[in-house]
Amino acid sequence: MDAGTKPGRLRYGTVAVVLHWLVAVAIAVNLGLGWWMSDAIDSASGQAAAIAGFALHKSLGLSILVLALLRLAWRARVSPPAWPVTMPLWERRAAAWAHRLLYGLMLAVPVSGWFYVSTQWRGEAPLQVPTLWFGQIVVPHLFDATRLSAPLRAQLAQGALLAHLGFIYVLLGLLLVHVVAALRHHFVKRDEVLRRMMPWLTAARAGSRSRVQALGMLAVVIGLGSGSALLVLFALQPAGAPDEVTLESLSEAEPPETGWLIDRSRSRIGFRGEHAGRPFAGHFTRWSGRIEWSGDAPQLAKITATIDTGSATDGVPLHDRTLAEPEWFDVARFPTARFTSTRLVQGAAGGYQLEGVLRIKDRQLTVAPLQLSVDDTSLSIIGEVSVDRADADLGMASDPAGDYVSRHIDIEVRVHAEFKP
Repeated sequence: MDAGTKPGRLRYGTVAVVLHWLVAVAIAVNLGLGWWMSDAIDSASGQAAAIAGFALHKSLGLSILVLALLRLAWRARVSPPAWPVTMPLWERRAAAWAHRLLYGLMLAVPVSGWFYVSTQWRGEAPLQVPTLWFGQIVVPHLFDATRLSAPLRAQLAQGALLAHLGFIYVLLGLLLVHVVAALRHHFVKRDEVLRRMMPWLTAARAGSRSRVQALGMLAVVIGLGSGSALLVLFALQPAGAPDEVTLESLSEAEPPETGWLIDRSRSRIGFRGEHAGRPFAGHFTRWSGRIEWSGDAPQLAKITATIDTGSATDGVPLHDRTLAEPEWFDVARFPTARFTSTRLVQGAAGGYQLEGVLRIKDRQLTVAPLQLSVDDTSLSIIGEVSVDRADADLGMASDPAGDYVSRHIDIEVRVHAEFKP
């Protein structure tokens, strides 16, 4: 008999009921979400929302796995209530095996999905996308599958996906039988089976009360479905970039106490492009710069900037985490990018063109000139640099053609410095 159940009553306790309905709603939402996103990912109009849907789908799947394990642990600790005495032996055995299979599928479906995403492979190419539980907790890949060879990863991904889909179809059929059987017990046999898990129901009777109960159950289902749909729609809204934070100097390049000092509140290194057909914009929150400039000898000017690539953010946790992965900035091996000036050319209309090179990972790129203007106490550098991801080796294994992330990323530079004697 379950905890919280009075002796002699054939009811599940509060813990079992709550776990049951949490899992039921999560499965219903995730099944619908899975079918929708599988089609939307291949359409230009729905691609961005589908990518967010995949992240939510994985989070819900892992939540179902945890809840199912909790439900099993509770079931092992507390025996379920007895079946009605009027229930035939064959039906009890069938129900017992159906429950065992349901529990097995509640584990097999998310685990097979988890293994599929652990291969980091989709279709014919790798897909380096981390798994974040509701955008907060990094979920490790199973069995370190990303270290396997590409052909083996492709085979494992295909097998895991087929298993995942097969388990889902079996789960759908079993859930349909489960629901129909529960309604049959309540409205046809009028026994205690459904009320064991829905203790707020009264006994089903012929006439108007039975119809009212049926309408009430339908309203509960519609309410749960509508609320879950609103939750999904809210979760799929693209997050905006965060407010600009105070820029911090890197420990390897402490700013000087005198000379040209960068005004952090008026300076920014940002980037923008498109992801799944939608524009994104972000910036680096940690970087430092050093300016060596003399009006008497501008040709000897030296300007450098060191950028902490792990600080790249556009306000979407999944994007921020992905940028640090080996396929992108590979922050573990290349924690910084560096700009170094190479030449300063005076412009016809005043000011200077600042030429230089940008080192990203192990690639060195010649960038378009930035505009430098200066007077006695103020210096500013502004401009925009377009970087081809292929030249910088960013995301080229998963998306070489720019089907998801635009091939060209624009880097916006705005630096203001004041002279302190």
